[in-house]
Amino acid sequence: MIIYEVTYILKDLEFEKRFSDFMIDVHLNDLYQTECFLSIAFAKTQTSGAYKATFYLKDKKMMDKYINKYSVNLRKGVIEKFPKAGIEFVRVFSYCLYFKSEQFTQSRKT
Repeated sequence: MIIYEVTYILKDLEFEKRFSDFMIDVHLNDLYQTECFLSIAFAKTQTSGAYKATFYLKDKKMMDKYINKYSVNLRKGVIEKFPKAGIEFVRVFSYCLYFKSEQFTQSRKT
C-alpha cells in the first residue's frame, strides 16, 4: 500500500472557507472518481490556512496511473479555482509497512 499525502497551505485566509467547501464537495470526489484510491481523508491542521489530504493507494501501479493520467489536471483545477489564494502544495509519498482496518487488510508484499 502507498500513502500519498498532500498539504495545502493557503497564503490568503480570505479563501479558507470556500477552499475547504470546494475540496469536500468537488475536488476530493473528482479524485475518488479516478478509481486510483482505496480511501481518502481530509483534515484541517492546527496551522491556520493549512489542510492535509491523505490518499491510500493499492500499489505503485495505481500511484503511477494517478500521477501520469490525472494529477496535473486535477491540481491545475484547484489552482484555477483559487488563483489569488496562493496555494502551496507539499506532496509526500510513503510505503505503508502495516495497515489494519475493518474494511480491508493489506499485506506487506504489496
